[in-house]
Amino acid sequence: MRKLIAVMVIGCQLLLTTGCWGMKEIQAQTYGSALGIDYKEGEFILYFQALNFADIAKQEGATALQEKTGVVIGKGKGESIEEAFTELEQNAALPLYIGHVNSFILSEDVINKKMKDFIEYVGKEPLLRYNSWLFVTNEDIKKVFNGDSFFNLPNLFTIIQRPETVINENYFISPLKFSELVSKYYQPVGSILIPSMVINEHHYTDRGKEKKIPTLNGGYVLSKQQYKGFVSKQDLTGMKWVENKATVMFFSLNKQKVSVEIMDPKTNIKVLEQQKKP
Repeated sequence: MRKLIAVMVIGCQLLLTTGCWGMKEIQAQTYGSALGIDYKEGEFILYFQALNFADIAKQEGATALQEKTGVVIGKGKGESIEEAFTELEQNAALPLYIGHVNSFILSEDVINKKMKDFIEYVGKEPLLRYNSWLFVTNEDIKKVFNGDSFFNLPNLFTIIQRPETVINENYFISPLKFSELVSKYYQPVGSILIPSMVINEHHYTDRGKEKKIPTLNGGYVLSKQQYKGFVSKQDLTGMKWVENKATVMFFSLNKQKVSVEIMDPKTNIKVLEQQKKP
């Protein structure tokens, strides 16, 4: 009798325990890899770049090189960033998931007029990560999201998702994470340099067709919570000599026809005595 009662009690407890009934299958959601935010005519425009797990899974096989992988891009508008994302959710074929977002691309208008709105939005969203990369572009964000990679690889293999792998080999600007922006944005001194992203159609081709490669061409400067303007790549060439972040640097003396590749460089800054204000 006691054994029967014990079995009945255990059975009732098993019925009351929660299981994996609410778990969603991986193919039942749309996974975002990057968010783009623009601001025009009093409205936020939110771009959602989707991640295809099937494309990642097939990278180990030769089939990954057979055809170009698709990129799904959503676009929503609203008076706030939240409202723009809600519009996207309401018109999506599958639920949108932003827990895998690895990059933010902002327009020049956003960093000039609505930077605080962007910082507050990311801070309120528990799924968005502070270690996501941050870029600014003056081009159409949708065009940037539709950029190409090499050998038809998915968008995960572009500078949007992996800036360090490209920048460290030819350093001229530091990649910036959202956490670094937040730590410096409200400081009374100093400045923030956000990498500028554009589409380059002039250097690479595939079967005679120009490849549209996302690349960096400079940076946008913020100081004391104010937008200060754009600095070109040419004007940033001295940055690599004062920041110990480059793994490889190239130095050319054209008149002497000498080119040097410096591996793992170390810098040491000395102020000349005759300079009162370095």
